Amino acid sequence: MKESEASLRESQQIASMCDWEFDLINNKVKWSENCFVIYGLKPFEIEPSFEYFKSMVHPEDLHIIDKAFENILKFKEPNNTELRINFPDGNFKWLQNNMIPIVKEDKLIALKGTQIDITERKLAEDKISEQMDELKRWNNVLSDREEIIIKVKREVNELLIQAGKPPRYESVT
Repeated sequence: MKESEASLRESQQIASMCDWEFDLINNKVKWSENCFVIYGLKPFEIEPSFEYFKSMVHPEDLHIIDKAFENILKFKEPNNTELRINFPDGNFKWLQNNMIPIVKEDKLIALKGTQIDITERKLAEDKISEQMDELKRWNNVLSDREEIIIKVKREVNELLIQAGKPPRYESVT
């Protein structure tokens, strides 16, 4: 059993993920050891709580948590979200939060879930998005430039025709 637990702990460290459980009846939260690490804490440094978790969520993402919690209470269906957690030094991490409801006799009694640190992926997505925006800007600049060149070639052709000479640019006539 200890070997299995050590293997799970090691796997969570390697995958930058953790698991958690929220007992809704007793308002108690349990975190795996790596949850503490993801939140920048020493293992078991604090007693985790839903309030602590929400205090770490980026203010712009609090509505995501509220909506996810509302939906899981209402529909009792699994829920996956992406959100940011803040650190006192101003840094943040992106987390993918996956949760499932635990229902007993049609009553929601607990939530279980995992959190995966997806910061590297989100930063890469942001960089790709910025690069795509830059490519679009360059494409617009080049398209505008190409239209100007075609317009100038047409004007040259018109002037040449007016002067009784053959057009110079066949591709734009």
